[in-house]
Amino acid sequence: TGVQTCALPISCATALGGALEDQGGVGTAGSHWEKASFMDELMTGSAGPLSVVSGITLAALADSGWYVVDMSRAQWLQWGEGLGCNFFMQRCNASWPRSGGYYCTASETPGCTYNRLATGSCLLKQWTNIPAAFQYFPGKTTGGPLDLADFCPFTYPFFNGWCNRAESDTAGESGDRLGSASRCFTSNVATSSLSQSTAQRCYPAHCSSSTEL
Repeated sequence: TGVQTCALPISCATALGGALEDQGGVGTAGSHWEKASFMDELMTGSAGPLSVVSGITLAALADSGWYVVDMSRAQWLQWGEGLGCNFFMQRCNASWPRSGGYYCTASETPGCTYNRLATGSCLLKQWTNIPAAFQYFPGKTTGGPLDLADFCPFTYPFFNGWCNRAESDTAGESGDRLGSASRCFTSNVATSSLSQSTAQRCYPAHCSSSTEL
């Protein structure tokens, strides 16, 4: 409604608002943010362990006229950050990057998740029915792990692949170091002579500048 302004994290200045979910049953479709566009936003149709309340949700609450909102409390929504209008509006096959944990095509291909918080792999599932608009593979029943995310295929975290687990956890002899500051990297560095092959591993990381990790 224009009462509140909120820059979308995906950097799309021409967007008039957020896309609503077009999958799911009653109470989901049309009632939540689109999962493919706002993956880790709390107000998508399914919440996960990394869910955040972003500026777009706070702006919607303020625009309703029912709430007084402190916009400074908005949390960082990293999904799709800086990827522009095509990522947001066209979604998935036509616009998603083919690397960095987003769109993937080969099932079980190892990789890091988009936010580098976990090791994972390209997760493809066989569905009974995928709408024609969301069929990205010749088989027409192959799609990504989440129907709410328009069946988009992406790198899905392993259950035990989170790099930011407690430092007391161990990850074998692959040279990994776990902890709140650790992130996933594709690396051939390891401490054991048995683990010299290239793989996804967890190492402590920090930002040395706004453009350098």
